[in-house]
Amino acid sequence: MTCIANGVNVYTYEDLYLAATSEKPVVLRNNIKEGFGYIGGELKYTEMKTTYDSTYYKNVGREDEAKVKILVEFKNDVYGNGYIINAHEITYKLIDDGNGGKLQDESALFQGPLNFVMIKEDNGATISVKAQDNICFALHEGVTVRNVELRGCDLEHDADTQKTDLTHLNYIGTTVEVLGDDVTIAYSRLTNGRTVLRAFGDDDDSEKEITVNITNSVLSGAREFIMRIGSNRFFQNSSISPSLPGDINKEYNSKKEYHTFTPEEKAAYDEKYINTYINVRNSIFKDSGLFAIGMDSHFASQALADGSKISNNIAAFSKYLVGWNNLSKTSYGAKLSFSGEVQMYSWKDIEDVDSSTLIEIKGNSMFKKLSLDIKEMINQCVSKPNYSNIVTEVNVNGKKVNYVHAGIAFFGGGKNYSVFESEQELGLGRYEISLGDAGRAELTIAAGDEPFYFFLYNKDSAFTPKIQEEKLASNEAYKCIYEK
Repeated sequence: MTCIANGVNVYTYEDLYLAATSEKPVVLRNNIKEGFGYIGGELKYTEMKTTYDSTYYKNVGREDEAKVKILVEFKNDVYGNGYIINAHEITYKLIDDGNGGKLQDESALFQGPLNFVMIKEDNGATISVKAQDNICFALHEGVTVRNVELRGCDLEHDADTQKTDLTHLNYIGTTVEVLGDDVTIAYSRLTNGRTVLRAFGDDDDSEKEITVNITNSVLSGAREFIMRIGSNRFFQNSSISPSLPGDINKEYNSKKEYHTFTPEEKAAYDEKYINTYINVRNSIFKDSGLFAIGMDSHFASQALADGSKISNNIAAFSKYLVGWNNLSKTSYGAKLSFSGEVQMYSWKDIEDVDSSTLIEIKGNSMFKKLSLDIKEMINQCVSKPNYSNIVTEVNVNGKKVNYVHAGIAFFGGGKNYSVFESEQELGLGRYEISLGDAGRAELTIAAGDEPFYFFLYNKDSAFTPKIQEEKLASNEAYKCIYEK
């Protein structure tokens, strides 16, 4: 057990609530699940204004709705002693739909992420781009989380398919959100959320740089990205594809070129473009619905700049683009750094790459061509020169299945100034894929025309699906989490 000066021993949710709200160090002495969220029969949570771009809500006169709920806010350190804090009783409000699936109960506290922007059609169909989500556990400035599991919910394993249904995480919220600088997560497990870890900046000051250090930890079980990182700091720009000024006569292509920069060039680039720093050491990522890591950038398109003045090919639909103005921006970037042994256990059947929650369509929408299918993008690109090795054939129960490694995705539609570096050469392939490659040219009008960029293992890599399976089965993959 751990002894901490001024720490509060926590055995129940009430203990946890009182320690957290009084900003005392938490020292867990028990798993916390039963009675989670309730004090004296009253559900306890806080709300905050979204730290992401809420321009759309302002445009349609609904700014008061641009809030996210938080179940537990940690403003001091958490020492877990190997125990679990599990938000299941609040977040997992699913009921049987009568067809073997699950639906969210109408009484659920979390009702899904906020919208970055939305279209509502005459027939009631909607299409929405998702923004910041509700939060199970928020980590504020200076907090260290050590030797604990923070779990958004329990997720049942299907004995027949040997898989977990990640669609059950649609409404769980973000498991852990970092809302301040100098946050450390060590020897811990973060698991089971729509996003497992999100870090976009300080909750009070969008221009403040933040640093997050993740060491000897396991992040797993995401509906979308296990870790989604970016910045809440934006440039407003009226051009279709706004960009930040580079050095004189030089336009940075950071995702492609950063690894070739000198230390001096990297330092200069970071100072000018980076607002969020994520350092990962001796840790693993596994079980994502989309990619292990998403490097987000703001959307920047004609329609978002002013939906009433879009080009003629979809001008007939402009009446539906209510509130679509002053939304086209460029965000500062995030820097992701790996050191020690970091692995993304993200080889999967390409059919399991599911991006349906990034742009969500409900009902019979006339805007179906604005849907985003990253699986389709990858499949379309396999025939391109130098792209055929993205997929590799795997024998699964006697059936040949195409596998892809869903590692790191740079995405958004606008300029993406985020960068990635690794202390060790990982052998990741680099692939640029445009929306047009997947027959989604229409989507550039709504999102922006900048291509996506992927860092993936491929069929020529030393890290193969077979090695992934062996390491996970033998538990060798998890050796990083045990304190020496």
